[in-house]
Amino acid sequence: MGDENEETFCRLGIVVDFFSHATINGFIGGTAVALILQQLKGVFGMKHFSTKSNMVEVVKSIVRNRHEVSIEQIEISAPLFWLDRSK
Repeated sequence: MGDENEETFCRLGIVVDFFSHATINGFIGGTAVALILQQLKGVFGMKHFSTKSNMVEVVKSIVRNRHEVSIEQIEISAPLFWLDRSK
């Protein structure tokens, strides 16, 4: 019975063929932005951060708690964003 459910779930990938390339790119881009925004808590070294994942709430949280931003943490974290770009 479990194998049937797994096979059915895997067949749902066919549905993606009906979406346009732009739709898929938009979804992937939006997901990437949401993930990056949630990582800002660690980059800035903040203790209080938004539990919501929408962009407006995350930016409000950063502005509201800007006194928690750690310059040392930014100095350590920021260069890691550019490590892969050096190739």
